[in-house]
Amino acid sequence: MSESDDLIQLIQSGGMSSEKLTDLQDMAKSQLAAYSDALSLLETTPEASFGFELYRQVLEVGSGGTGTTGISQREWDQMLPDARLRLRSMLIGTVREGRANFQRIKAALDAAQGRTSGSFVPATAAEPLSEPARIITTFVAPTKTFADLKRVSRWWSPFILLTIASYALIMVAGQKVGWEQLAENQMKLQPKQAA
Repeated sequence: MSESDDLIQLIQSGGMSSEKLTDLQDMAKSQLAAYSDALSLLETTPEASFGFELYRQVLEVGSGGTGTTGISQREWDQMLPDARLRLRSMLIGTVREGRANFQRIKAALDAAQGRTSGSFVPATAAEPLSEPARIITTFVAPTKTFADLKRVSRWWSPFILLTIASYALIMVAGQKVGWEQLAENQMKLQPKQAA
């Protein structure tokens, strides 16, 4: 799983504050714009015009402004034209992948923020789950159940469910093993108390 997949999963889990989501939204927008500009520049520049300065500009975008240097001007001058074209193709692929990752991150952020067409729309509250639905979604979609429990927690349905399960276990043990055998086994396990 990549870092962007981890970030998307964190965003979708709802484990971030709205301020952090807004900051990430702004960062994703600027990175997406930078990757789109770099890709446009790479795709519109003829292969013969792919020079060292363009390479440095694209590398700066890809490194997020961290100052990654890549190859030097002297190394560039010593490269064969075929190697430069392969480098250009590799950069196009890397920039496309970076842009796609930020598009996915931005989409997850938009969904988390409840944005549509650039404006904030208050997120609608999820439909509260009924008690039977909570029990079922505990096994099918636990995150939905825990989100609902965070909203409203009720103690009586788990209590009733555990009481019924305990009663059923006792009745099955009584029928399969027998009450006399259960009592005898219990006494063998605690010999000091039986005497």
